[in-house]
Amino acid sequence: MTSDDTDAFRRLIDGLDDHVFCLMDRKGILLTWPETANRRLGFTDDMQPGAHFAALFSEADRQTGKPQELLHLVQVEGRCEAELALVRQDGTSLVVHLLLQVLPDGAGFGAILRVIGESTPAQRLHARKMEALGRLAGGLVHDFNNQLTAIISAAQLAERRQTLDQIRPLIQMMHDSALRGSRLTRQLMNFGRQDADRAQPVDIGEMLQDCIALLKPSLGRDIEIELSVDTPVRPALVRPAILEMALVHLAFTLREALPERARLHFTARSDSSGGIAIDLSASPVTAGATLSLSAVTALVRECGGRLSRETLAPQQAREIVTLHLPASTEEP
Repeated sequence: MTSDDTDAFRRLIDGLDDHVFCLMDRKGILLTWPETANRRLGFTDDMQPGAHFAALFSEADRQTGKPQELLHLVQVEGRCEAELALVRQDGTSLVVHLLLQVLPDGAGFGAILRVIGESTPAQRLHARKMEALGRLAGGLVHDFNNQLTAIISAAQLAERRQTLDQIRPLIQMMHDSALRGSRLTRQLMNFGRQDADRAQPVDIGEMLQDCIALLKPSLGRDIEIELSVDTPVRPALVRPAILEMALVHLAFTLREALPERARLHFTARSDSSGGIAIDLSASPVTAGATLSLSAVTALVRECGGRLSRETLAPQQAREIVTLHLPASTEEP
């Protein structure tokens, strides 16, 4: 693409009210920025050539390194896409789809922002919940169908038996399968429940057991999931539904970086600062895999916590992501 082609393409995009096209160097410094973009989309006047594209992001996203994460991703893969909530001058959020692509000469990146719409924190939280439920649903439906199949098969066999002693084991089989199906339904309903507006004491060991029960059918039988809980571990002071979403999103994010057969290990412990830590260790991590943890980071932040990450490679090929959470002085 020649410079004339780039200029023509930029003029085409600039003519669309809900699109912004710009160029930036490899450090993220804007080389171009449409004069009308700030007025149309409500960004500050600071957005102009020479500014860093991180100025579009919220302070929280800048602190967690979201802009740098995207720049690294596009440099490694040549192209990346993300859905972002950018902060406007009046403090409201604007949801955009961002496409970053390396320019043909390799000197920088082209970026297209397509406006999706305005978003409130509650709407973003609901969207993350629906995404997590969608990821879980396939495996849970399959598992629930297995329980129904067992009940139907046992009922058909019972019809052919003559004595109570012959029928009793089949009745027990139906009862056990119905209980497992009921437990799956209850766990899924609890996951989708409306969350309290304030944090509350939560038994982290119990929550992790419930999350693992939901994850096992969905992550696949070749993913081994283990749990270790140090004793004693104080309750965490969190919003439970949000923490559950963070754990599910994190597990699926790590799953994408793993081969067909792999291992996830959850550990709950007290950390050195007096809070609660949840470690999720994944191994063996596929070489060159890139993790996008922005959604998990935002959810953990909603819980009053923070995220840290450690990569043990190449010998161990292991990724450890830790959720640092506030502890509660009260029991659940």
